[in-house]
Amino acid sequence: MIAEQDFILRIRRMHRLNMPGVAVNIARHMPDYDEGVSDPEATDIREIAGRSAGEIHMMSNGDIFVLFPAAGLAPATAFRDQAGARLHPDKTPDEQKAGITIYRLPEDYAALRESANAYIEQVRSAEVMGPLRQAEQALQQEDVRGPLTAWSLSQVERLLNSLDIKRYVRTQPVYAERARGVWERSFIDFYVSIGDLQRERFPRLVLETPERLFLDMCCTLDRRLFQELSYQADNWKDKNISLNMAAETVLSPMFAQFCHVLPDKARPRVAFDIHRSDLFLNFTTTCNAMAVLKKEGFQVGVDGILPATLPYINFNLFPADYFKIDVARDRFADLREPAALRALAALDRGRIIFNRCDTEEALRFGQDYGISRYQGWLID
Repeated sequence: MIAEQDFILRIRRMHRLNMPGVAVNIARHMPDYDEGVSDPEATDIREIAGRSAGEIHMMSNGDIFVLFPAAGLAPATAFRDQAGARLHPDKTPDEQKAGITIYRLPEDYAALRESANAYIEQVRSAEVMGPLRQAEQALQQEDVRGPLTAWSLSQVERLLNSLDIKRYVRTQPVYAERARGVWERSFIDFYVSIGDLQRERFPRLVLETPERLFLDMCCTLDRRLFQELSYQADNWKDKNISLNMAAETVLSPMFAQFCHVLPDKARPRVAFDIHRSDLFLNFTTTCNAMAVLKKEGFQVGVDGILPATLPYINFNLFPADYFKIDVARDRFADLREPAALRALAALDRGRIIFNRCDTEEALRFGQDYGISRYQGWLID
């Protein structure tokens, strides 16, 4: 609100001293304006205003006031025409002037002050509502449904960046079977429950499609999970844990910050699960991320492997400590296909984890096949 307040103080002082002048307001209609992002239009307007000794006052929403103190109407009119032509070169002269308002001082002071006050109220309203509430309202609109779009993803990410993510953090152990029916906890998997988030915050969106946007959303969740675990490192750094993590996040500054709070001797206790989708969408990035993780002393797993994809990737060639194969009820039949069985037989059984193991059939199959590690509600 500082820019808006400074402008009001300036025109109040001019009015109090009965100084003549002209103010030009340029409304740009930029609802998602970010003052930290490059703004070529504003640069052009500054250049034009500078040639006429105009003072630039940027508003928080990207709109602009240009003040010409102790000047007549002519320089302001010339500025308006030049700015309109620069901003809207393809429009007619009359259309170029739309959204650009001229106020003469002191005659139009009341109208100018009312316009400036509206900007103050706009900022105040946004501050009271906050980014969390704004994003929540946007996502509750009736037409926000179906697959993710760039716009809906931006609203989801605004919400996630403002949300207390702790209430959505879940854990689930991975168990090792030391003897038939004798279980020992191998490590604890930390993750953010996307299902709970979706039900509570954006129930009409289909998050898994398109997959590229879904992975972008997962990167945001990864960063928030990283932040929470970095703040609470003393609570888990002596435990064996795993974190679901996108490959891009591993190569980000957030990962470097995480490494900073975790001593080298504790890193072998921490594993990172890279999702199978990253292999298909970001193959080179995923390979680089795995190499970084191994170099920094962490364990690496590949998560979300579907039985139907087993024949198409030689997972043995990746520097992973384990592979999580999805054997949920709706996936298990694919594992019995001859091509999937051959691919499974080629994997080191000691590196296989049956994930989402929620049926006795999947458990018995794994036991008979010599697989010792499982994750799922059946074992829990």
